Amino acid sequence: MKRISFTIVLSATLLLLATCFSCKEENTITTKTIGITLPLTGDSPLDIDAHQAAIDLAIEDVNNYLSQKDFDIQVKANIQNTENTPEGVISALNYFTKNKIKYIAAAGVSQNYIDAESTYKSFGGTIVHATSTATSLSISDNIFRIIPDDLRTAKEISDKIVADGIKEIIILHRDDTWGTELFSSIKTNYENSGYKVNGIEYEARFIPDCISSLMANALTQYNESIQRVSTNELAIVALAFSEIDEILNLSSNNTALQNVKWYGSDGYILNNRLIENSTLSEIASNVGLFCPAIASPTNEAYQAVVSTVSNKLGYTPRTNNFKIYDAVWAAAIALSKNSSNPINATKDALTESHYIFGDLSINDNGDCDECDYQYWYIKNDNGTIAWSKVD
Repeated sequence: MKRISFTIVLSATLLLLATCFSCKEENTITTKTIGITLPLTGDSPLDIDAHQAAIDLAIEDVNNYLSQKDFDIQVKANIQNTENTPEGVISALNYFTKNKIKYIAAAGVSQNYIDAESTYKSFGGTIVHATSTATSLSISDNIFRIIPDDLRTAKEISDKIVADGIKEIIILHRDDTWGTELFSSIKTNYENSGYKVNGIEYEARFIPDCISSLMANALTQYNESIQRVSTNELAIVALAFSEIDEILNLSSNNTALQNVKWYGSDGYILNNRLIENSTLSEIASNVGLFCPAIASPTNEAYQAVVSTVSNKLGYTPRTNNFKIYDAVWAAAIALSKNSSNPINATKDALTESHYIFGDLSINDNGDCDECDYQYWYIKNDNGTIAWSKVD
C-alpha cells in the first residue's frame, strides 16, 4: 500500500514539474518590436508594394530562424509612414523613442534623414538603411547603410562613359543633396580622366514646371559643346527620379538632344513607365539611357525571396527593392542579442551570414562596400522595346 501511494505521489509530482517546465518554456517566448520607416505616401522613387512584401517575408523568415535556433523571442514590425518628408522621419523616430523601439530598418531618400540630422543623431538606437546613398551620410554615427554610397555609383557611371569614348558630358541634375553630390562626384572622376563636364541644375521642388527651362538650357549647352566634339563624343547624363519621363518627353521638342548617347542613374533604372509609354520608349531606345544598378545575387536564398515576393505581387520588382529584406533581418538579429549597446549589437549582426545580398560588412563610416554592379539600357529589338542588360 505504501509503495502504491509513493508511486502515485511521485508520478503526480513529475507530471506537475513537467507541466511547470512546459509553462515556463512557453512563457519565456516574448514578442519584441523593430521599427520600420517607409514612405507609404508621398512622391517617392521607391516601389512601396515591393518593399512591404519584402518586409512581411523577412519578418516571417527571421521568426522561423529564431524558433529553429531556440531563441526566446519573436519579432514584429511597426511601420511608420514618413510621407517622404523629413518631418515624417522626425515623427517616426520620436514615436520609436517614446515606445522604446531601438532597432530600425529604413528605406527612403537620403535627403529626409539629412534634414532630420539632429533627431536621428540623438535617437538612442540604430538605423539600418536599405536605400540611402548620399555621400554626406558617410560618417560614423548610428545609421548603417547596406548599400554603397554615391562615390561608388559615380565611379561606375564615369568609368562607363570614359570606356565608351565620350569626351564631353552635359549633366542634368536635381538640386537636392542626392543630385548635387552625385553630380560633384561624377564631375571629379570624369575631369580627372582629362575630359570636360557641363552641369545644369534644376530645382526639385518646382518639378515639373522647371523642366521646360532645363531642356532649353540643355539645348543651349549642346549647341556650344558640339563646336568642340562630335555627336559620338558628347553625351547627356540625367540624374533624376520620376521626372525623367518629362525630361525625355520634352527632349523630343529639341531633337538635336537625341543625337547623342544618354546615361542615367539608379533613380529610375528598370522603370517600366519608360517602356510601357510608346512615346517615352521610342525616345529612350533611341538614346540608350545606360543606367548602373546593383547586380542581382545568384544565390538560392535570394532567388527564393524574389520568387515568393514576385508571386505575391504578380510582377518581379527590381533588385534594389530587396535590400529592405536584409535590413529587416539585420535589425531583428541585432535586437535578438539583447544588448545594452545598440551600435555594437548592430555591427555584430551585420557580420553574420543571414543576408541574401551576401557580405554586409561595413566600413568605418558604417556603409557596406561590397557590391557588384551591372549596366542596363533601353533597347529596341525588332520592335520590342525593353530594358536589356549590358553583357
